[in-house]
Formats: sequence, C-alpha cells, structure tokens
Amino acid sequence: MKKELTSKDGYQLELQKTQRYRLEKEKEDDEIRKAREEICKERGTPWDHGRKNFDLAICAWHSEDKCETEEEREDEKRWNRKLKPATRFQGAKSSKEIEETMRTEHEAEIRIKEDEKRKRELERWHKFDAMFKAEADRRRRS
Repeated sequence: MKKELTSKDGYQLELQKTQRYRLEKEKEDDEIRKAREEICKERGTPWDHGRKNFDLAICAWHSEDKCETEEEREDEKRWNRKLKPATRFQGAKSSKEIEETMRTEHEAEIRIKEDEKRKRELERWHKFDAMFKAEADRRRRS
C-alpha cells in the first residue's frame, strides 16, 4: 500500500532538498575558495601590482594585434576600391601601367608597415622579458 503525501510531508521533502542543495553549494564554494588560495600562494595575489601590470600588458598586446589585423584588412579593401576607379576609364595598356604602379606603391607601403610591426613586436618582447624577469625576482625574494 502506498502512503499518500500530505502537505506536511511535501513541505518536509522540499525543506530537505533545499538543505541538501545549500550544503552542496557551500561545499562547492569552499572548494573554489581553496583553489583560489592555492593559486594565490603560487602566483601572488591577483591584485599584486607587478602581476596586474603584466596581465594588463598581455591583454593590451592581444587587443593591439587584433586591431592591426583588422586595419590591414581594411587597408587591403581600401586599396582594391581605389584600384577600380583609377583603371576604369583608361585604355588597356595605360590601365595596366597604372595598376602596376599602384601595386608597387602598395607593396612598398606593406613592407614599411611590416617593418614597423616587427619593431613594435621586438619592443614588446623586450618589455615582456623585463617584466618576466622582474616577476621571477619578486618570486625569489618572497
């Protein structure tokens, strides 16, 4: 024979579920807190000034790279838009000459931008190397 649940039994059941959920949540929160503490012991606090600067510099590097690639795509589109009207109303031979001249100029601009990009990247690597060494020295001292 099945026993029918009364409203009191239903309430008790819901209360037990709520308490079980609360205990599981507290246990999970404790595990997360302990994991964070372990990370902080290894790496320093997240608000550590040197570490924060290092993390911010990494984020800035990624965003700059993203902006540069987007800018390169836009430059390529812009160049293609300029090429069409420049060669449209000219004769076949002169339009080829114009296109070759424009292409040569465009390639020169690309080389200049690549050189600038390499210089910036080298500067970044030197900066990150110095920051990494400072972080390592800081860890050795503590």
